[in-house]
Amino acid sequence: MVALLLVTTLIAAVLDQRSGRIPNWLSAGVLVLGVSCPAWSAYVANGTSGAATSLGMSALGALGAGLVPLILYRLRAIGAGDVKLFIAIGAALQLKRGLEVELAAFVIGAVLAQVKLAWEGKLLRNLFEGSKLMFAVVARTNVSNCSLVTGVRAM
Repeated sequence: MVALLLVTTLIAAVLDQRSGRIPNWLSAGVLVLGVSCPAWSAYVANGTSGAATSLGMSALGALGAGLVPLILYRLRAIGAGDVKLFIAIGAALQLKRGLEVELAAFVIGAVLAQVKLAWEGKLLRNLFEGSKLMFAVVARTNVSNCSLVTGVRAM
């Protein structure tokens, strides 16, 4: 299963880089195989209750792994194909491993974004602009009167 997911994500990355799209057939294939294979295995080992448990865990994995990408999609930070692929991977790996893979993907993506900015000669400028934005937000916030920071409201 892991080899299938690695190959699929590699194919998705190449297609996304070339065309800006991840095809539905790729995500749907992962979803179908990622849910049916463990469910069948659980059915053979434990009968109907094992298959039902496996399907339930796959549904939880899809929901859990799809939540953050869906929010990012609504913010227009990622595309719908990315969301569908994360949902399919979450369903295939179930909740815990799906979230672990999603976190690893976001960390790798963040590192690669910095590498790309450095390669294009834009890293320092973007870091400078980001720090200016951060200081502007902090300057407008009266931190000493914030109950979230101190736990007690200042008088």
